[in-house]
Amino acid sequence: MEEKSSPAFGIEPEYDADTASPLLAATAPAPLPAGAIVVGRVARVDADKTVWVAHAALPGRIQPARCAIEVHEEYAGREVVLAFEHCDPRRPIVLGLVWQPEAAAPLERVEICAGQEVVVRCGEASVTLTADGKILLRGAYISSHAKGTNRLKGGSVRMN
Repeated sequence: MEEKSSPAFGIEPEYDADTASPLLAATAPAPLPAGAIVVGRVARVDADKTVWVAHAALPGRIQPARCAIEVHEEYAGREVVLAFEHCDPRRPIVLGLVWQPEAAAPLERVEICAGQEVVVRCGEASVTLTADGKILLRGAYISSHAKGTNRLKGGSVRMN
């Protein structure tokens, strides 16, 4: 059985930014200054959660990056803050996202999941969703308005 060889000195091969095919570099790139921070871009996130980044220290190439934060597929194209292990531009580490106010588009849907309960509270008012399907509304005053029919349905409906 043939054993898969590991990359030389723990350094992954470099990849072309357009084709993502391995490049054969004649010489290693110059190391970056100690503590160098670079702004790069998420090129893509693979199904196995491998994050690929592009940055100016190796123009026209992308490298798999280690991450200090969770990076999702929808972050492709976003700017990220990068540091480099052992000052090697071939070993990027994503430290965080660069905040972009224009990227904060309104969400179409927000989903909150919990094992037992979700509680939204403001002062004395609260909405509680329970795992067994109950929705509890509590407050000093509860108002319900509808442009169309305002319908109450249930096995039984009790008023007062």
